Amino acid sequence: MSARQHLLRACLAAHYDRASGGSTELDDVRAVTLVRDLEPVAFIQDALRFALGLPGELSAPWLRSFTRTLFFAGNPASLAGRLAYRHVADDGAVAWLGPAAPDATRTVSRALRLFQGPGVWPGALPPIGIRVPATAPAAAAPVTAVPVTAAPAAGTSVELRIACGGVSAAEYLVHLHHVLCEAALRGLVRPGDLMDVAHVPGLDIDDVDVADVIHAGGAGTHVRIAQDPAGGGDLRLYAHLRRTP
Repeated sequence: MSARQHLLRACLAAHYDRASGGSTELDDVRAVTLVRDLEPVAFIQDALRFALGLPGELSAPWLRSFTRTLFFAGNPASLAGRLAYRHVADDGAVAWLGPAAPDATRTVSRALRLFQGPGVWPGALPPIGIRVPATAPAAAAPVTAVPVTAAPAAGTSVELRIACGGVSAAEYLVHLHHVLCEAALRGLVRPGDLMDVAHVPGLDIDDVDVADVIHAGGAGTHVRIAQDPAGGGDLRLYAHLRRTP
C-alpha cells in the first residue's frame, strides 16, 4: 500500500472516530433530498441552509450517521401535499426531508427513482464565491455533536475544493453534500462566512493538513474521502475544506 493510501486511511479513520464520538453504536437516520434541477451555486447555498438550520436533537444523530442522504430525482412541488419538507429552495428545484429513521422516508423511495443525472459531471466548472447564508433566528448557530478544538469566528473565509475528474453527477452531489453538511454541523462553516469553491480534476492528500485532521481534531480542516470506483479498492480524496486566514 502506498504512503498516500496510508494517509487517506488514517484521515478516514479519524473522521469516523470524530463523527461517532468513539461509539460503536451508531444512529440509523438519514436525510432525503428531491432534485428537480442541479445548479451548483444554488445547491451549495441551500444545502448549507438545511444543515445549519437543524436543531441539535436532529443534527447530532445525523452526524453520527455520517450525514447519510438519499437523492431522488423529482419535482418537490408535485409531492408537496404528501411530504413535510424541512427545507425547500426558493426556486423549488431542491427540497430536503429529515433527518429521520428509514421508515419515515419510505414513501419517497417507493414513489421516485434515485437521482442519476448525466453520466459524467461536466468538466471545468467556474470558481464559485458565496457568503454562507443565514438561517432562521432559532438556528443561527449550529449545534455541534462533537466539539472542535477551538470555535472559529463567524464572518471569516472558507476554501472548498471539489474533485470532478471522472466523477458522475450523482457522485458529485453525494461528495459535495457530505462535506458541506458535516463541516456545517461541526461548526467549521457558519452564517456570514465567505466561501470560495473550486472545481478541480483531482486532489492530493499531500496538500491537506493531515496533522490537523488526525491529531488536532480537524479544528480547521474537513475532508471527504471515499472509495474510488476505478481504483481497485483504493481510497480517493474528493473534497477538501479549510478555513483560511
